[in-house]
Amino acid sequence: MKFNEIYQKTELQKLYDEERNAFRKRSKENIVKRRTKTRIEITDG
Repeated sequence: MKFNEIYQKTELQKLYDEERNAFRKRSKENIVKRRTKTRIEITDG
């Protein structure tokens, strides 16, 4: 019983970490996109 509980927790933790990492990666990409966008606007303007 104990092992199953631990196993389920680690599986959930893995999923959670993957979600969090994906989210972090996306937000980083968005920040970079936003920065390059403003840079382009500045050079064009």
